[in-house]
Amino acid sequence: MTLHVFLISDFSLIHDGISALFKVENQNIELIGTSTLFAQAIDDIGEMQIDVILLDIDSEPDEVSVLINRLQTIVKAKILLLTRLNNIELQDMAILQGAHGVLRKDTTAGQLLSAIKKVAEGEIWLDRAATGRIFVEFSRTKNKSTDLNADGMDLLTKREREIIIYIVNSNSSSKVIANNLKISESTLRNHLTAIYEKLGVANRHGLLSYAFENNLINNHPSNPNL
Repeated sequence: MTLHVFLISDFSLIHDGISALFKVENQNIELIGTSTLFAQAIDDIGEMQIDVILLDIDSEPDEVSVLINRLQTIVKAKILLLTRLNNIELQDMAILQGAHGVLRKDTTAGQLLSAIKKVAEGEIWLDRAATGRIFVEFSRTKNKSTDLNADGMDLLTKREREIIIYIVNSNSSSKVIANNLKISESTLRNHLTAIYEKLGVANRHGLLSYAFENNLINNHPSNPNL
């Protein structure tokens, strides 16, 4: 299945480089649209079927929060951040708003392709330091959503609990988790749907927040690819 990617950046070199990379690598990833301005991107996306949005957050840092919130209301695509600057505060804020990962200036072509595939599956692409900061922020603000089901753990099956432990303590890919549990990836997705419903969360962001608030994390997860 081809993954459809939309790029938002005012840096022409990024447009040319990513477009060329997708054509050369031929890994079923297609750049179906680009935009140089945040405001224009909203109009351009329209009814497009997009899996991943590559969002360059350097050009209009003051508008990133607004744009992420707006994008989440009009498209179901996962948001993957691109940055050439070391603005940690902006990156963390964007992740807390719902973005699924950060790609910095030292990211390789292979890592870019892997990140797109992983976030399209609902995973989060962060290095160990960023993951640690995000969990600290969850703890500091005590920003537990009111729809989190505090008794949800009692509703989980043994297999669902195992899946949660794999996800929050190792950040393993869906394929690795499925292989370790000796189930198919489609079965794993069904389990995740059930887990989200029982815990009252919407996605992996919510699951990680729930796990942190309920002391389910033994070690900060990290992305072995970074």
